[in-house]
Amino acid sequence: MTTLYHVGCGTALFDSEQADGMALACRCGADAPIVVADLEDESGRISVMPASLYAAASNKERQVPHIEYYLGFSEFDCPAKRAIEAGLREMGAVSFSECPEPRCQDEPERQRQREAHFAGMRNGV
Repeated sequence: MTTLYHVGCGTALFDSEQADGMALACRCGADAPIVVADLEDESGRISVMPASLYAAASNKERQVPHIEYYLGFSEFDCPAKRAIEAGLREMGAVSFSECPEPRCQDEPERQRQREAHFAGMRNGV
């Protein structure tokens, strides 16, 4: 049994026996976290690929969601994350901060507000 991690923030999510057919999100704001077994793997080998990423990779005309959709909002850094972000960029993905749409520019602040809200709920505030 192998522990699987969200590559965007390094959070251990589940073990390999639980991975089949799961749909999940991560508290760092990733709506479709890319999951890896080894955060130090410079190849960026994905253990559990989100369906939306599979669909975008299979259909070149389909737009790839923003990078944060998969990697979340985190300062966490590791070799696997850098490799996967480079691959997402090759597919045409951009960060919310790089997107020209005004609603996208506000998304990092909305995520900070969501995090503060849920932190307050966890702390009984």
